[in-house]
Amino acid sequence: HARHGDVRVGRFLIRRAFKIYPAFWVFIAVTLGVRWLRGVDVSPLSIAAELLFFQNYVPGLWGHTWSLAVEEHFYLFLAAAVAWTLRGDLAKAPALRGPVDADPFHPLLRIYALMALTMLVARAINAYTFDFNYRAHVFPTLIRMDTLMLGAVLAYAYHRHRAAFVAWVAPRRAALLIGGALLLAPPFALLLHDATWIPVIGYNLNAIGAAAILAALMVGRFPDGAAMRALGYLGTHSYSIYLWHLPALHVGAQWLVPKLYGRALTLAERWAWYVALSLVVGVAMAKLIETPVLRLRDRWFPSRSRPLAAASAARAESPV
Repeated sequence: HARHGDVRVGRFLIRRAFKIYPAFWVFIAVTLGVRWLRGVDVSPLSIAAELLFFQNYVPGLWGHTWSLAVEEHFYLFLAAAVAWTLRGDLAKAPALRGPVDADPFHPLLRIYALMALTMLVARAINAYTFDFNYRAHVFPTLIRMDTLMLGAVLAYAYHRHRAAFVAWVAPRRAALLIGGALLLAPPFALLLHDATWIPVIGYNLNAIGAAAILAALMVGRFPDGAAMRALGYLGTHSYSIYLWHLPALHVGAQWLVPKLYGRALTLAERWAWYVALSLVVGVAMAKLIETPVLRLRDRWFPSRSRPLAAASAARAESPV
C-alpha cells in the first residue's frame, strides 16, 4: 500500500495458496498412498476435512493440521478485512471509527480489540461449559484467530508507525525478550488438563509474549554467526518441517528406527531421532516441493512489495 497506494488482495491469496497448498497436497497424497498400501480404511469425511480445511472441527488424517485450518481461515478473514478497510466500509462503523486523519488501516486495531475480547469470552464460556478436550478448547478457529490478528497488528505498527515503534521498543528490548519468554513458558511446563486457565486467558498471554519477542527482534541487530544462519535456514524450511514432523515421529522414530536397532528406543533416543528426522525430512521435502513451486509463484505472481532481503538489509543499516 505504501508503494502503490493500493493492495491486491487476490494476489495475496494466490501467493499464499502457492506457499501452502502444493506442499500440503503432496503430504496428503503420500499419507493416502501409505494407508492404502497398508490396507487402512480412510473416511471420505476425513479427507474432505483436510482438503477443505475444517479439520479443526472434524477429525482429519493427522492430529497436527488443525492449526493449518486456523491459519487458512485467518488469511481469508484478514484479506476481507483489509479489502473492506481500504474501501472505507469498516471505517464507517461506529465501533471501528478512528481519528479523522487516521491511515486507512487504523480500523484493524479496533478489529483486533473486538476479536480479542469476544474470543476471550468465548474461551471462558467453553471452559465453564465443557470438560477439557482439545477439539473444544484448543482447535476451533473462533477461539484462536485473535492471536494471529495480533501479529497483523504488530506488522501494522512496525510498517505504518515505525519511528514511534522503534522509539518505544528499543530501550525495552531486554525486558520484552525476558517478559515474552515468561509469558510463553506456561504451556511448556504445565498440562492443559490441569492448568485450565491456559485455554482461556493463557492464549492471550502466549500471543502477547510472542509479540513482545518479535518486537524486540525486529528493532535489533544480531551477529551474523553460524548459529543465526542455522536458525534462519530452519525458519526458511519450517513449513515443511511442520507438515512432516508427525510422520517423522510415528513412522521413523517409533517404528522404522527401532526395527533397525533391533530393540525399543530409550526416551532420549526416540526424541533425538524424532527431532533429527523431522528436520532432515522437512528440509528435503521443502527443497523438493516448496522451493520449485515458490520459484514459479514469484515468476507468475511476483510480489509488489519490496523484497524481504532488501527490507532486512535496510534494517541492518539502521542505527537500531
